[in-house]
Amino acid sequence: MKAFKMAVISVFFAAMLIAGCSDSDGSGDDRPSSGNVVLSGRVTNNHTETDGSARAVAGATVILVKAEDIKTADSISPVEDLANEKNRYPAVTGDPDGFYQFTRAAFSSAYPADGNYFIFVEPPAASKELLPGGSASRTSVALSRKRELELDITLSDASGEDAAYIGSTVCLVCHPQKNSIKHTLHFTGIRKIGTDGTITNGLMNMNDTSVYDLSANNEKMLDHFTRPATQYTFADDPARSFLLGKDAEGLYFQMTSADNPRFYVEYTYGGETGLWRGLFMTTVYAEDGTYAPDHGINGNDYAYYVMLPIQYNEDENSINGDQFVTYHADRWDFAGTGNKGFTADVEQNSFDLACAACHGAIRIKTVNSGPAAERKVAVFVEDENGYDFDGTLSEMNVGCEKCHGPGSNHLNSGGKGKRIIAPDKLTAGRLAMICGTCHIRGENHTAFAGGAALAADGSGNYETFRPGMPPAQFFGASDDTGKNIAPFGTLEIESLTENGYLAPVNFETNAESSWIDKLFGAAFNHSKKNQQHYQDLVRSVKFRNPETLLTCISCHDPHGSAYRHMVSYSADNNAVCLPCHSGPGRVFPNIAQKMVVRLQNEAATSADRAAIGKDVEDHIFDKTGTQQMAPYDPEGTAMGRCTLCHMPKTARSADWRNALVTQLGQYRHGDVTAHTFDVMATEAVNEMGGARGIKETTPTGITDPCGSCHAFAGLN
Repeated sequence: MKAFKMAVISVFFAAMLIAGCSDSDGSGDDRPSSGNVVLSGRVTNNHTETDGSARAVAGATVILVKAEDIKTADSISPVEDLANEKNRYPAVTGDPDGFYQFTRAAFSSAYPADGNYFIFVEPPAASKELLPGGSASRTSVALSRKRELELDITLSDASGEDAAYIGSTVCLVCHPQKNSIKHTLHFTGIRKIGTDGTITNGLMNMNDTSVYDLSANNEKMLDHFTRPATQYTFADDPARSFLLGKDAEGLYFQMTSADNPRFYVEYTYGGETGLWRGLFMTTVYAEDGTYAPDHGINGNDYAYYVMLPIQYNEDENSINGDQFVTYHADRWDFAGTGNKGFTADVEQNSFDLACAACHGAIRIKTVNSGPAAERKVAVFVEDENGYDFDGTLSEMNVGCEKCHGPGSNHLNSGGKGKRIIAPDKLTAGRLAMICGTCHIRGENHTAFAGGAALAADGSGNYETFRPGMPPAQFFGASDDTGKNIAPFGTLEIESLTENGYLAPVNFETNAESSWIDKLFGAAFNHSKKNQQHYQDLVRSVKFRNPETLLTCISCHDPHGSAYRHMVSYSADNNAVCLPCHSGPGRVFPNIAQKMVVRLQNEAATSADRAAIGKDVEDHIFDKTGTQQMAPYDPEGTAMGRCTLCHMPKTARSADWRNALVTQLGQYRHGDVTAHTFDVMATEAVNEMGGARGIKETTPTGITDPCGSCHAFAGLN
């Protein structure tokens, strides 16, 4: 193959964030065709040679998936599944230097040279060091027989089956620019509480106040533990009471009266943002559920961490206010008729088995001898700045390797992208699955309880999910594809096997997790509980369309950002939404990208804001047939804010909040936004409210300030 000048297409994560979407823009070096070549380029992997040049991938198969086919692909891994349909799409194999080219002869009437395609790359069959997909697999490119497009494609390395975890402290030595991860909620969620009620840990940064006042909110929650103890009643169950106190041994909880045993707080989870909920962890014996001083072997018994039955709702605007509500209180002996402790199965309901896989654990091991023989115990990544977990300093939160894979091979290879997963080089299906393994609700296929999905390796140990896995493997799809899994209804769930990690909740029948509002004309059965972001996203048109397949990192920066929810740019002024929807032929045709960039950098001019406001108001008029009743002010009154209509708070983590009052009564909304991006008509919401009552009605379509006018009968 002749050598030709290459235009390197940069789709590294930082560049994606500048563009406002973390997906490749699909652009390349366009020039008039000098022959019959339509598309050409070079396939490389994610790291470089010693001279700084990209390392070629020899013999990779490059497949062009017709963009229009994505719309009708019944798959949560659409590009990869379509590409794997052998001999369907135009495909070529690269040469030993990684170069590939498509000539006009590669196309057909069904798949013409003049069309839009997603580019999927399959590594050579013998390669176990590369993952399929590539940097051009999430945004389509426009091809033409009249011009040649030159486009280089980068694949991600795999970390390797033999790779071991090294801990985030080691990662950040070489990547100090990612230290912002230390104040993300992933990194600060679980916190060890000392006997004096303070946090002691060098791995996280609780002093950062750029987004949330982490320490102040945490202290506000812990201030409820007093000397002498203070008695409280549950806001949602006033018949039950409890005491929160403090003594020389630490902060403690007691059921009902001071005569009952004290359960000391070992860790807290949440409670650091002022928005959601805070939970508390104590230690109990596996045999009888009474308090144990330490996690692990205690004499002839084993002790586990379990959650105390109290949940602290941080938000003073919630229905119950800044109060305590019950958290699985049925697992505790409030009646005082038994052990006056934890009465449910301790092992099955422990933090180790029910929670740890999504909070840093890398496996569940079976203890083979001693007092804990046959007990299942969580294993975390060892980290010198971590918490003491059974005598080992461990990283008990979501760190670097939860998304990039175990890093030992990367470290031993000298770094520079070698032997580590680059999520932004994966297909949409595999990339979203990294986040989706935890931002999902369902039941696992092991003998364990809880939402943390684990799979047995045959040895009695259970390995947690490793990034790069396709959805078909995670869900145990019988046909080895991502087809027939969403929209997570009865037929889809029944098609899954027990070879996967998790069976997702049924959105057609599970009234705890779903509003089941398709019955009233909604496009989707909307989420009612938290941790279901993945199930929302992969059902949405954003995830299956002919242009750009939205993934979590399209809007969120997992390494931390200056905005709440780790969004890359502000959602309050629409800066996170406008990049993908502005420009000729898009929703907002008169908003230039340079205006968006200035908005993202908080340097928008008055003319920029006026032009943006005009296009947004025109969009609202086009969809509703009426003018916006108040001026465009997304940061103030919230009029014209994209997320208000497209991401209403249908789900809750802590508590419901009062929304609008209509002729039907007091509507409410949650504290977790929907990620289906649809807008439910208020006619359907009113019908649902009339049939079920407003407390069983989805908040979608009844959001302030639009719903204040449109929620009433006759004003749909």
